[in-house]
Amino acid sequence: MQIIATPGHTAGSLTVLVSQHGKAVLVAGDTGYGKKSWREGRLPGPVFDKVKMKNSLHWVKNMEEGGAVILASHDPEVMEQTIEL
Repeated sequence: MQIIATPGHTAGSLTVLVSQHGKAVLVAGDTGYGKKSWREGRLPGPVFDKVKMKNSLHWVKNMEEGGAVILASHDPEVMEQTIEL
């Protein structure tokens, strides 16, 4: 498990990365409100630093493209689930 700084929404925004056996899950919190945030570069509501937010969203998008499962705090598409790594 890693805790990674993903500033932008706030100065101290964090993402938790859990990886094992070549699989990864990102608990992105408020780094993006949903898939459109990182897929389309939509900023999530009030933003502390737009440049850092865009960089953080780009990183999340790259992680998703690399196969990571992304869980965002406000994404209505995220359903209760069990993810095994």
